[in-house]
Amino acid sequence: MPIHIPEEEAVIEQSPIGLGVQSVTAIRDPNWRNDPIRIKRNLVACQPKDMRSDCFEEIQDECRPWMRNEVAQWLLEVAELEECCGSVFPGAVQLFDRYLSKISILPCQLQVTAITCLLIISKIFDVNPIQVRKCVAATDHTTTASEIRDLEISILCQFSWNVSCTSRIDILPPLMTLMRFSQERTAQITTRARFVIDISCLEQDLNKFSPAVVTAACICFSLRGIRLRARRQDELVRLVSARLGFPSRDIHDAHQSLQNSISRWRQNEHSTPNQVDVWF
Repeated sequence: MPIHIPEEEAVIEQSPIGLGVQSVTAIRDPNWRNDPIRIKRNLVACQPKDMRSDCFEEIQDECRPWMRNEVAQWLLEVAELEECCGSVFPGAVQLFDRYLSKISILPCQLQVTAITCLLIISKIFDVNPIQVRKCVAATDHTTTASEIRDLEISILCQFSWNVSCTSRIDILPPLMTLMRFSQERTAQITTRARFVIDISCLEQDLNKFSPAVVTAACICFSLRGIRLRARRQDELVRLVSARLGFPSRDIHDAHQSLQNSISRWRQNEHSTPNQVDVWF
């Protein structure tokens, strides 16, 4: 039976590449609002169990964390350039880290592995997924289309084609519903949290926490500058912990690691003060 989408709730845009393909932004699932606790529980249960924070000590022989971090920064730039939807970059980095937790690769293979993960996740979330030829161009033609396609199959087979585990961005909507803010404030904090989640993916250090806890820490960080009764960091942590049902110690530790990551990211920025600066 065809699904009817009310005209006032469906957003239809012409494809930017002029192929006559229409992209449709889906209407909000009422379950996000009506049953967020069940949705949160199911998404937490679908978090990846095979992503290791010690993969560079136990699995990788030649790759180092700083190499992975630089490739993640490059991958974010590619995702932004290709206008991938907001779920693609965090999902691609998560798949990238899961693969590094299983297979030892050479430093020269990091870039092609990352762009292949972006290709895979783009096919899941984007109406117009990134094309293989653009993936090749993004690597300055240091790889070929056939190599990317072969690696794509290899990665998919490594995970038995199950690559759609819950990522940090996936669990954000139900968590924001559980925060019980006004619609306007929820939209404001969600926009900030999406930005912070992208930054959180740039460093491997946060992989020692579950995606849900990192997202909770990102929400906590995004509350800075918002007029709330809770002002201090420990008060914000307790507020987020009470409303989301995650241990306050886990959120506190993840929030501390997130702050360190953002501080390093800001130091590496050579532009004028950015949108994160106003939250400090």
